[in-house]
Amino acid sequence: MDVAEDIPEQVMYSNAYYALKQIDKGAAKGSRWRLQIRSAIERAFGTLGAGLGHAPWLAICLVLLVCGLLAGGLTKARFETDEYELWTETGGRLEEETDYTNDVLGQGSLPSNELLIQVGRRGSSAITVDALDEHLSLVRRISQSVIVTKWGREWQLADLCYNVKPPETVVYPYLDGIFKEMNPCIVLSVLDCFWDGSLVHDRQPYHLKVPLTNYDRNVTWSTLDPHVLLEAMKNASADPVIRESLESAGFDGYVHKRCLHPNDPRCPSTAPNKDSETENIHVKDIEKSLAEGCTGYASTAAIWPSALIVSGEAGSPAVQAIFRLNSEQKVSEMLSEVKSNNPSGLEKQGNFSLKDAAALLKDWRKEFVRVVYDTEDDRTHTVAHAWSTDSAQGVIEQYQDGSVVLLVVGYGLMMVYAGMAFVNLRSITKSRMNVGIVGVLLVVLSCLAGLGFSSLCGLPFNPTTTQVVNG
Repeated sequence: MDVAEDIPEQVMYSNAYYALKQIDKGAAKGSRWRLQIRSAIERAFGTLGAGLGHAPWLAICLVLLVCGLLAGGLTKARFETDEYELWTETGGRLEEETDYTNDVLGQGSLPSNELLIQVGRRGSSAITVDALDEHLSLVRRISQSVIVTKWGREWQLADLCYNVKPPETVVYPYLDGIFKEMNPCIVLSVLDCFWDGSLVHDRQPYHLKVPLTNYDRNVTWSTLDPHVLLEAMKNASADPVIRESLESAGFDGYVHKRCLHPNDPRCPSTAPNKDSETENIHVKDIEKSLAEGCTGYASTAAIWPSALIVSGEAGSPAVQAIFRLNSEQKVSEMLSEVKSNNPSGLEKQGNFSLKDAAALLKDWRKEFVRVVYDTEDDRTHTVAHAWSTDSAQGVIEQYQDGSVVLLVVGYGLMMVYAGMAFVNLRSITKSRMNVGIVGVLLVVLSCLAGLGFSSLCGLPFNPTTTQVVNG
């Protein structure tokens, strides 16, 4: 911009009205429409300032009244802590797919996954025999000892977990125990690479007898040899469709897998390393087994990729187990079935709803996390961390609560700073300390008024809102 020598080099930094006059005189060149807009804004604010100057107390009272009325809207404030509502775009693809799933399968139809991670202490590897022993101990404890009491009855993982339902074609009583009484929970873990993984699913021994054969014994998952059972079924002329279905699913069980401790008397003779002279399995064998991934009791139907059960860096890998819980819908059906079979066994009136199932699952997940951290002193080689479906929800709820004390102290310090910045120690009459303090108060009231107005408009708050106010 070309300017005359008697005006600033940039008229944008000068009074807009003065700059326009210079352009009209030909003393400067510039954008007239920009300056005209600036001039109109400056005149409007100048008029407003002059009006407020004539009646300052009236202006202050009006501002306080309006801000106070709007701040009253905070009584209707609503906090949003649901993860789905916070992160799902309204009208987006994810919302459409979720609505479709709920319409087809019903509300609460999806299972949940609870995660247990164990890392080696001081950066050591969690893929050692000692570390895996601690992992086995904790997984067994969660599977068998995490119990919650509700409606006058105890509930554990076996009652709430997701598992494969028995095929409808099964009509043989001797198989009912395997598919029902012994039906294992789906627990994705590195332990399934070894015979020791069967100990996670062991319950009371089940008496298994195949008619027309000499197969008659008490079995658990740690002793059941499916190959022998399938051969007995073949000799008993059992339905070949069922037998072939079990074979195609890779119904191998655990007795043909390596043992972490070959010298353990419980280690079956069919284990590949049973005749090993070493007390513990070699670390190289552990790494080799995990590199190929692990399989559950059905080697072609239950496959856990290595990336799903082993994580971390190559030098200090961590192991993890995933406990798969049933959906709220399935748990609700289970509760209704338990009550119908034993009406006096549950202390609850009326039918079970999805909310009842959700409350039971939430209580179990809370107990799961508590047990993991309360037993930390029992472990010397690993550190365990639990992450449940409710963990993120808990973090969100934790950060939604603002600290009133922090808020008061923070804004109090701001008022002190503003007052000190405007004080004139040489002449108190010329001091503008009150201007700084009132300015901070107006900022506080403005924030509260804005939040109150948002509440009146029906907009929900979230943890970010709380953190901004506290900040």
